Amino acid sequence: MNPLADLLAQMAGIGELDNDGLADLLAEIRDESEKLSDRHDDETLAQLEEAAQAVELIEAEQTSREASAAEAAERAQAALDRIRGAQADEPVDQDPEPEAEPEAEPEAEPDEEPEAPEAETEDAPADERVPVAAGGKVSNVRARTRPADTRPRQVKGPFDGPIKDWGLVAAANAPGVQAGAKVERPDQLAELFINAWESTKDFNNGMKGRLRLASKGWGPGGTGGLGMYGQERFLTRDEMGNERKINAAVNARSTAYQSIQSAGGICAPVPQTYDLPVLGGDARPVRDTGMVRFGADRGGISTIPPPQLSDVDDSITVWTETNDVTPSSPTTKPCLTVTCPNEDEDVVDAIVRCLRTGNFRSRFFPEQLEAWMRLAGTAWARTAETKLLTEIGSGSTQVTSGQVLGASRDVLTTLDRAIARMRNFHRDYTVGLRFMAPIWLKDMIRTDIARQLPTGTVSDTLAVSEATINSWFAARGVSWTWFQDGESGQVFGPQGDGALVGWPDTVVTYLYPEGSWLFLDGGTLDLGIVRDSTLNALNDFQMFAESFEGSHFHGVESLRITMDLCPDGSTSAAIDISPCTTGS
Repeated sequence: MNPLADLLAQMAGIGELDNDGLADLLAEIRDESEKLSDRHDDETLAQLEEAAQAVELIEAEQTSREASAAEAAERAQAALDRIRGAQADEPVDQDPEPEAEPEAEPEAEPDEEPEAPEAETEDAPADERVPVAAGGKVSNVRARTRPADTRPRQVKGPFDGPIKDWGLVAAANAPGVQAGAKVERPDQLAELFINAWESTKDFNNGMKGRLRLASKGWGPGGTGGLGMYGQERFLTRDEMGNERKINAAVNARSTAYQSIQSAGGICAPVPQTYDLPVLGGDARPVRDTGMVRFGADRGGISTIPPPQLSDVDDSITVWTETNDVTPSSPTTKPCLTVTCPNEDEDVVDAIVRCLRTGNFRSRFFPEQLEAWMRLAGTAWARTAETKLLTEIGSGSTQVTSGQVLGASRDVLTTLDRAIARMRNFHRDYTVGLRFMAPIWLKDMIRTDIARQLPTGTVSDTLAVSEATINSWFAARGVSWTWFQDGESGQVFGPQGDGALVGWPDTVVTYLYPEGSWLFLDGGTLDLGIVRDSTLNALNDFQMFAESFEGSHFHGVESLRITMDLCPDGSTSAAIDISPCTTGS
């Protein structure tokens, strides 16, 4: 574990660190993070992001503590202002809570019953007077207190169990005693009364009021909520700090509840889910974008193949002036006779799907039937698309391209060569071309770029978007179709235990002038639910549908380009490769 990881591991106990320890941890995390600023591997980036979150948490904790300290100081100052105001002016009732709080009353009216526990300043019988330890005098203060229960008290807390050390603590204005000091014995409580009486006996006669001497307190040396619940359960005016404390407490209770729940078992039947998640879709990109769609009401189509530029080469002759004097080469001006070629004819095939099931299953488990129907639609689309691609491949010129560099560069440079040759040969640089490739080729290109030497920003190599990849083909003046299926070897197989299934060694792509391949649409025969006497006798039914479709080439050229690819991220330097030996 590196130094930064060691520091981040301390974040689990930041609540136990004092303010200096918190500041030191923050400084050390920042220092160690700066040392990793020039590293951009995945592990370091994840660690830096965790460090950033740690810094934010520490800063929030510091803000929370500062707010708590400021609030405590404000409360202390307010209490002092009240105390000083009571001494300078007229004594007032400082605490509206009457019961269970020991109070001292300098002087009580004869016809009133003083509240317990309070010090009463009227004369008392000699046998009830309490000696004063400080000064050795006997005071005529009569302390009326209940016998103290000296047994340890454990009060059930509102959250997590018993709260220990419950009792009375000295109030801030109790004379001669430090605020928050525990009052554990009867003689300590009596001493509070005596000191209060001594400190107030010189006031004007007839003065009547209350002076808080002690209050309920919880926890070691604390009073009120802070002492009762501790810093982690004491809320302040810091909203973010309060949110963290509440979430931590709720999560702790949830974890404890779960552990208690699991110890006893469920002892109940578990519910049954009828959802059957399936993956797949019936999209047809080859049919819908790679081909021009025509109706085939008669089950097929026939066309006359269009001539190519090379077919009319013999119709062009250069007749020079020398040859005109003495015709010899050629002796006569040739003329190409236009013939009638054989017709190209294609007919449609039926792509059939049929499912059979029982009436009971259809009625009482429709989710299963729906899942099977969705998968049947997916398999039907894959079969139909693969059939079209196979027909396009067999009707195209077969060309190959070997590996030179990484997959991304080889795909684009091979396409550049094919586009340049096709447009130059047919002498048409304005014709629109269609490039079709399996959709996983984009992922291979992205992998190849991620493996190359870092260039530019991290996003340039690790976050290449689909729009960016598509723009590379648009810049070459071609339209593209990313299909989801493919000829043999172009579809990934199932994944089993062991090594992850690798990339195909070759990719089969197609390039042709736009509109060269026609889709023959013969319609569909969708019978839906089929019932007959045989099926009814078995309480079954069928779901049947089929489409009539085919392909037809009506163009001048179509290429099936097979490329050897490897996404190894390799690039070329000035003398690393010799592409001209293979025409690359």
